[in-house]
Amino acid sequence: MSSKICLSLLYPYLAQAGVLGFERSFLLSELGLSESHFKEAMKRLPFSDFLSAVHKLILITKLPALGLKSGAHYHPSTFGPLAYLMLNSETVGQAYQGFLTYEPMINEAVKTESIAKDGVVINYVAYEGYSDEDVAPLVEAHIASLLAYTNFLSFRPNKGTSLVKEVLFRHGPQTDVAKYKKFFGIDVKFNQAVNSFSFDPRILKYVIPGADSRIVSRAIMELDAIQSSRRNERDFSSEVYDFIKEAFYGSLPTAADTASAFAMSMSTFQRRLKEESITFKGLVEQVRMDKAEVHLADLRLNLADVASRLGFSDTPAFFKAFKRWTGETPADYRKNIIKLSSDDISNHD
Repeated sequence: MSSKICLSLLYPYLAQAGVLGFERSFLLSELGLSESHFKEAMKRLPFSDFLSAVHKLILITKLPALGLKSGAHYHPSTFGPLAYLMLNSETVGQAYQGFLTYEPMINEAVKTESIAKDGVVINYVAYEGYSDEDVAPLVEAHIASLLAYTNFLSFRPNKGTSLVKEVLFRHGPQTDVAKYKKFFGIDVKFNQAVNSFSFDPRILKYVIPGADSRIVSRAIMELDAIQSSRRNERDFSSEVYDFIKEAFYGSLPTAADTASAFAMSMSTFQRRLKEESITFKGLVEQVRMDKAEVHLADLRLNLADVASRLGFSDTPAFFKAFKRWTGETPADYRKNIIKLSSDDISNHD
């Protein structure tokens, strides 16, 4: 699917390249951009283009850890109107919740989940459909920025006592592991089953100095207005994905069923998807994969039940498809979920 991301999220990467001595005008020229592209705070571009720009900056700067460096210096103003909500929330917890609520309108490609468990808060980060190494800079920037935001919003710079409990990355280290430890204050684990950042819940209670609830209310109104207008600008493939996902109860809708639901002939329906380099079969697979991960997390269902709910003729067919999607078997995926649920991450102080 053609996800989009705010161009303003490129600011920190450009800033870090600037610190290394690269002229901004040169960098923008190399990326095929100009200052005019940045005049609109919420201007978006295809996620694949954004990812290519980040990797090009890494090649130019010869700094594989550009993501980590950039995330460490993120500023809430990067998020446009969302910055007003974050900067004027009463506590870091409220700012964090606001960020999670409106993050999809900033970055459609990322999936973030936050849960409180066993005395810690765990934030999971995932980019589905991309290899771990491709999105490594973005994942590192995302997780590093969470700690940077906390310090910035609460005026509590890290002075050697880290409230970070655990940091896990699916990818391998992009630089000397000692640099990760210096930033996070703990040993970071690589080549793990998930990308996650665990921290002490006391962080969420930190008060944000100078917060103004009136500005929060106005920011929410503006963000909701932008979100509403975005719904009318959604890609056709996103609309089709939602239809398949909502109609998929017991049996999958056919391409003909879906075309009919959109009041289109099959030729028009296929042409609209082709314009976005998407196929109906590809969208069906995406829906199945997303639903598979949800069903596998429900330990009350055995693997045969999951296969049946996803419309597979038998369990082996489901195993083969899931291995093709994720590189691991459904059984291994579920084992990782169980392991995450049973690990006592509070031991990683």
